[in-house]
Amino acid sequence: MALSNRTTFSPVLPTPGMASSSSSDIFILALGVVLAALYLFRDQVFAASKPKPIPLPASKTANGSGNPRDFIAKMKAGVSP
Repeated sequence: MALSNRTTFSPVLPTPGMASSSSSDIFILALGVVLAALYLFRDQVFAASKPKPIPLPASKTANGSGNPRDFIAKMKAGVSP
């Protein structure tokens, strides 16, 4: 039997001209990595100063008076049940 149709695997090796990267390619890749990192950590990097808490006015439900079942009044007053 003749094995004339047999092929051998020969990987294509990169030539020295194909393997080198230009400095603009490296710059664009580095810029992409930096921009991606800034996007991922944008909350920590660009965080504004901590917001000052807004003082809530004293409500009737806070001191015990008022109807404890009045849901609408609680919503208007901003008190959680």
